[in-house]
Amino acid sequence: MEGFRPGYYAIIPAKVRYDNRLTPNAKLLYGEITALCNEKGFCWATNRYFSELYGVRIETISVWISSLEKCGHINTKIIYRKGTKHILNRYIEIYGEGILKNLNTPIEKILKDNNTSNLIVKSNNYLKEKKSLNPRKK
Repeated sequence: MEGFRPGYYAIIPAKVRYDNRLTPNAKLLYGEITALCNEKGFCWATNRYFSELYGVRIETISVWISSLEKCGHINTKIIYRKGTKHILNRYIEIYGEGILKNLNTPIEKILKDNNTSNLIVKSNNYLKEKKSLNPRKK
């Protein structure tokens, strides 16, 4: 995939991380797929690309991808040359809550939305309000 740069970070949601049906390497491959996804939410990396990246056989990558698809975490779409079984392209889409939204959100926005200071302010306001409604008797 000459000239292509994967995303800086990968996303492996809990639904994938804790899926006991998957091998640890299949989970890692899922993360790699999320890093390779573009703004459309899919990647087109070949099994050979993943095989060279991880130093495993192409058949091993095929098993990992099949297990991710069987468990409902990804979907593959294969485009064949018309009238043949020759594969022109394969697209891998990821499934999951919030994945597509998070893939296209800059990390600064994610961090801003996940700021604990907002929670602290809300918590302090709640405590003040509760105290004013139920003042202590002296």
